[in-house]
Amino acid sequence: MHLEDEVRKNPANFQAAFDLAGAYLQMQQTDHAVQILDGVMNSPQADSKALRGLVQAYSSFGNNPGLQRVADKLEALARANPEDFQAAIGFAEASRHLQKPEAAIQALDKAFSNPKIDANSVLSIAQTYAALGAVPKLEAALEKLTKVMPESPEAWYDLAVLKCGVGKQPEALAALHQALDLSAKRLQQDPKARDLLASARKEERFGSLRQNPEFKKLVPAK
Repeated sequence: MHLEDEVRKNPANFQAAFDLAGAYLQMQQTDHAVQILDGVMNSPQADSKALRGLVQAYSSFGNNPGLQRVADKLEALARANPEDFQAAIGFAEASRHLQKPEAAIQALDKAFSNPKIDANSVLSIAQTYAALGAVPKLEAALEKLTKVMPESPEAWYDLAVLKCGVGKQPEALAALHQALDLSAKRLQQDPKARDLLASARKEERFGSLRQNPEFKKLVPAK
């Protein structure tokens, strides 16, 4: 197998290792897959990004011992460097899969409160809060996302959906207004971009807003 040769020659090519482990899993050769993934985990070159990949890989076939080992590594990295947001998020993801929501939320909260947090990390934190069902924290993360990515139509749209879901209709409409404005401007520059007005027309999560006159103005029927 070509991938086996690649991993043998370049053990630091983690993408090839993940692809090979995936191929082994498809062939139901779980032991071989675990061997490859453990090789990534034990590599001195494995950074937070590679370890986050391991979280995804181990969780895909419910390998909790592997998940626990990678969680321990990520926790140590996050503790050693509070600005290694990938490590904190990876630890939270692993903790979620290990049914340890409190540990996951604690790690996310710490990273989220760091003033040096970047936009991509805020997005990952929001996604993990969502997966954990931590709605108030997700709301705060989405609000922060619109501050660090104010030109992103999707950031405002996701905030509108959430605000609608928690019954904050005026805030939902304000966020939706912003999302649709930005989406319209983007479509003028790139006609192939996602049309959020079309999405809003079909969005079931805006059900409670449908009869609102302001919503009807923002999202007119075709």
